[in-house]
Amino acid sequence: FGLISTPALAVDGLVVVSGRVPSVAELRELLLPISSSVA
Repeated sequence: FGLISTPALAVDGLVVVSGRVPSVAELRELLLPISSSVA
């Protein structure tokens, strides 16, 4: 993934957050579109 800093979150091979811990609200914004496309 080529991560330089941790913590990091990668989804489907794409780094979506790196170098910080995202808030719950931010995680929802990042993951809901992905989860709805999988269902």
